[in-house]
Amino acid sequence: YLVLSTLIHSDVFKAAVSVYGVADLIGLAKDTHKFERGYNEVLIGKYPEEEQIYKDRSPINHIDRLQTPIAFLHGKEDTVVPVSQSVEMYDKLREKGVTTALMLFDDEGHGFRGADAVRRSSEASYVFLCKVLGIQPSILSDIQIVNAKN
Repeated sequence: YLVLSTLIHSDVFKAAVSVYGVADLIGLAKDTHKFERGYNEVLIGKYPEEEQIYKDRSPINHIDRLQTPIAFLHGKEDTVVPVSQSVEMYDKLREKGVTTALMLFDDEGHGFRGADAVRRSSEASYVFLCKVLGIQPSILSDIQIVNAKN
């Protein structure tokens, strides 16, 4: 959430990577487990009573402000933040022409645990950032970047 929220309020960063990030607070309120829902009520307010705050603070509702190249990495089995949040952000940014990438990890949830996922997510982040910043990466990754400018 912090990465996406920062990018809709500032253009100070040249590129970013969102790892199982929250894009839609209303979607999270509806789809996450009880613990996470309670956490958000403390930070944001009760849902649906404070629905407008949830809308206003959801990066998905401010896609027009986001121009920074961003990669999304997410576990397909995430029960905290639905994978659909990363997929939707990726789709909207791709359609908008923003440089972006999406990597989904089989058998991973909220927090990569498997050695292969940890390695691949680190490599993907490194390669994405290098390529977006015009640096030749010293390793390879299977990350697919769309709308690349260079």
